[in-house]
Amino acid sequence: MLKAGKGTNLPEALVSYRLHDKNASRVNRKAYFRKGTKLAHQWVKELFPELPFAEEQVEMLRKVFSGARCGNASVSISEIKEATTLYTELRDCFGEKFGELMQESSSAEPPVPFFK
Repeated sequence: MLKAGKGTNLPEALVSYRLHDKNASRVNRKAYFRKGTKLAHQWVKELFPELPFAEEQVEMLRKVFSGARCGNASVSISEIKEATTLYTELRDCFGEKFGELMQESSSAEPPVPFFK
C-alpha cells in the first residue's frame, strides 16, 4: 500500500473513535470503496500480469471475501461461485510465484465469505 501512497505507523494503537453521520469514512464510503478496488486491481495486474482480471472481478472478490461493500449491498450465490473461482486462480498464481510462502499454510481452501 505504501508503494502507492504515503503512510506511517502511529506511536500508539488506535483503540476507539467517534462514530457520527459526518465521519469521512461514512460520507465518502463509495469513493473509498472505488479507490480500494482500483488499488487492489493495480496490485493484481502488477503481481500477476498473466491473470486477465477486470476491475469488476477484483471488486467482486473484495465484496465476497472481505465484506468490503458500498452500503448494504448483498452478495448473490452466483457472485460467491464466481468469486471462489477467481480466488482459486489467484491463489494458484500466487503459489507458483511465491510457493515457499504457501508451504507454511496447511489449508488451500478459500476463506469463508464474510456476510453482514
